[in-house]
Amino acid sequence: MHRARQLNMLLQLTKPAALRGVSLGRYASTKTRQNRHNTKDDGGDFRPPWVYSGSRFLTYTTIPLTLLYCAFLADWGEREHIFMPLRRWVSQYKQSILSLSPEEAALVRGNNGQAHGSSLSAAREKS
Repeated sequence: MHRARQLNMLLQLTKPAALRGVSLGRYASTKTRQNRHNTKDDGGDFRPPWVYSGSRFLTYTTIPLTLLYCAFLADWGEREHIFMPLRRWVSQYKQSILSLSPEEAALVRGNNGQAHGSSLSAAREKS
């Protein structure tokens, strides 16, 4: 008990003069503390929740689409620019997918001639 009293007096002496009469745990009144817990802390925001979802969606779609547009579609002139290697690679890749190999081209040319000739001969036979 004597030790507790000494410790309490030591704490009172080490406090600043303005806080000597104030308990360490109570700097605000209980009424202020109750009001702080009872108020709705919305910050006065009037926007509905879907605005935040829409904003996030637009952020994650608009930025990549803008980058793709700048890399592949924007006209940067005829001079060499940073997107030229990427544009050349995409152009070569498109050509490899959309063009026919020589064997496929010969096959298409051969079938067209046969199909065209057979349709003409069938039309002549009917007349």
